[in-house]
Amino acid sequence: MKSIKFLFPVAFMALLFTSCQSSENVRTTLVEFETVVLKDTIKNGSVKYGIWSGFDLSGKFIAANIKFLNSYNATTKTWSGFACSSQKDILTPGVINQYSCAAGSGAFNTKQFALVRDSGIMVCDSNLYGTYSIKSAYGTYTIKSMMVTNSTHALMNMSLGGTIGGTLSKQFVLGDWFKLIVTGYLNNIETGKVEYYLADYREGKLFMSNTWEKVDLSSLGEVDKVKFTFDSSDKTGLTINTPAYACIDYIELTQKDPTK
Repeated sequence: MKSIKFLFPVAFMALLFTSCQSSENVRTTLVEFETVVLKDTIKNGSVKYGIWSGFDLSGKFIAANIKFLNSYNATTKTWSGFACSSQKDILTPGVINQYSCAAGSGAFNTKQFALVRDSGIMVCDSNLYGTYSIKSAYGTYTIKSMMVTNSTHALMNMSLGGTIGGTLSKQFVLGDWFKLIVTGYLNNIETGKVEYYLADYREGKLFMSNTWEKVDLSSLGEVDKVKFTFDSSDKTGLTINTPAYACIDYIELTQKDPTK
């Protein structure tokens, strides 16, 4: 009994030391979107609040030192890549409501969230920013997780079909699916893929995401760039008919200090 009593505090102290050492060596970054300024300035001088679509042609917004790339077409007034929004209309169908989240808010009831459309690239190399660089002191980013759900536009199209807003997407039936594919890169070399089904009607399931779910991305390993793409059972040739949108929020990244 004496030996057991002696070993327990030793083991506890070893565990405590390991935990403290780990926390000192790792820096955690939480990417929320509450600080992104949401206003699209129209050419006539008026301002549309509540969204950032890339209308300013800056090609990006930055949150927590992470760059979210955007491509805005001034002729068609359409965008791809990333946008940011606080719109929460969960009922109105069609592309007119493309900036709303099916969950009705950001993750954990925050006001703002990001949208990814068609394909989006998130740049995680802090050395790009000039003012200071996390990466100069800490190692490459590892993305632990992020919160994901459907946009209202995609959800309504999958639920009701192609009569909404002239879109040619179908109403989902058994066997249909829609997924977000997250691909990591380090020095332009692919590190891995994670797939998350935003809708899954395979094998008797009737799942269509309208709440925020945590997606584990740790298998991507160390990355300096992450690409978001989509796939669906509803396609014409290689073209997806399902509106290729998703909402993301609360991205958790870590970095190890290589000097410790």
